[in-house]
Amino acid sequence: MKKELLSKIIRILTVPPILALLVFTYLFIFVPGIFMHVSDYIMAVSFISIFPSLAYVLQIPLKKWFPGRDGQRTLAMILSVAGYICGLATSLILQQSPHLIFIYLTYFLCGLTILISSKVFHFKLSGHAVGTAGPVAILIMFRQWIFLIGIPILICVFLSSYKLKRHTIAQIISGFILPFLIGFSLSPAFL
Repeated sequence: MKKELLSKIIRILTVPPILALLVFTYLFIFVPGIFMHVSDYIMAVSFISIFPSLAYVLQIPLKKWFPGRDGQRTLAMILSVAGYICGLATSLILQQSPHLIFIYLTYFLCGLTILISSKVFHFKLSGHAVGTAGPVAILIMFRQWIFLIGIPILICVFLSSYKLKRHTIAQIISGFILPFLIGFSLSPAFL
């Protein structure tokens, strides 16, 4: 029982929008050139962190159409991908830095892959694993040694997701690999 409670706490503390917020704040403060203006940072936080988080609030009035945990997951996927599309479109229209376009494109392709994998192939990639590994991958690609803090976080997310039987080992590991695969594939064109 205590292990299950600890696993739930780990999943709450490592919710992907919070990790994205922390990484964006770190990049804004310590890595010049990614966010050319404060407004770029605010938009990134809005599209990548706040927009997907709205699923938890919006599910309450929309539970008729998005019931239970699966409904919340579906709504979160929809809002996440919508946020990533809006962020990517905005970054292209406003001609934001190539680094920021890279981040948006990576998030968008990860979100799209999760959506297609879940809805078309019925393989539920762990969105939590993707959303935890994504910020770590970004820190690695921008050569920030602080990424090392992410390793124990990834281990805790793996153990908690498996313990709570939210996903299979294959779904969790695939989720961890996806942002690295997409990010490293895109990085030669943007970084």
